[in-house]
Amino acid sequence: MIDAQLNLYKSLFKGRADVFALRWEKNGKGSYMPAYNFDPHRYRLHKIKGGTFQNFSETSFQ
Repeated sequence: MIDAQLNLYKSLFKGRADVFALRWEKNGKGSYMPAYNFDPHRYRLHKIKGGTFQNFSETSFQ
């Protein structure tokens, strides 16, 4: 019974194997974000039109 409880506990905190994080730092602040695949040229065009990375739909996790 203890093994079953331990496996349940471990499964609650298991990370995703298909996504990994990158560390970023800006103006003394830092954090982690998921790594993405995207076309930088298409993102630049999206940004020129006033878009942000949050609403850029052509991304996929690395």
